[in-house]
Amino acid sequence: MVYEPDLVQITPGDTVKFIAVTSGHNAAIIDGMAGVPAQAIE
Repeated sequence: MVYEPDLVQITPGDTVKFIAVTSGHNAAIIDGMAGVPAQAIE
């Protein structure tokens, strides 16, 4: 996914809304980032 702008300056209480402009994204488990035992996403 790509977000624009790259940087958004907000303060507590501000609302940021991300609007999807494409239909999908990918997900992956990176070794060491998930609890043990991690299951592969297929």
